[in-house]
Amino acid sequence: MWFPVWAVLATGSHKAFAQDIEQILSQVAANNIQLQALQKSQEADLHQLKSQSNLEGTEIEYSPFYTSGVSGMASSELVVSQGFQFPTLYAARRKYRQTASTQKKKEKLALKQEILLQARLLCLQIIYLRKCAVIEDRRMESLSRMEHLFDMKLENGEAIIMDTNKL
Repeated sequence: MWFPVWAVLATGSHKAFAQDIEQILSQVAANNIQLQALQKSQEADLHQLKSQSNLEGTEIEYSPFYTSGVSGMASSELVVSQGFQFPTLYAARRKYRQTASTQKKKEKLALKQEILLQARLLCLQIIYLRKCAVIEDRRMESLSRMEHLFDMKLENGEAIIMDTNKL
């Protein structure tokens, strides 16, 4: 919604509201549900990306061997294995994680700027409407004084009804 900001700025009292607007904007930034949800979503995404870089789970196998001539177990084998990938894949994942993290931060910043812009515009619109209300109140006071003066002139015979109707 467009409104003439110059009208607010021309009155000179916008400086008094500047600190109030900044306080309102900081409260909006701290308490906005969309921003809080996006922050939590980004943290979850970051943890998910970090978990993809972990090594595969360790596997442990125990294998007993039995032979026909030996009573009980002839021998056994304990196998411990750990999967790994080539270092280039780890570097690529790290680079992807950094890029994704940067993208998420920029998305949050863009959303924050949009929300704060809307809040600032609403604050300026409120200031503008309050100024308009003050001006209209002054006009109404002036008009009621003029009406009272014309009524007095009409009673004294100094004016005619057509002069009163010009108001």
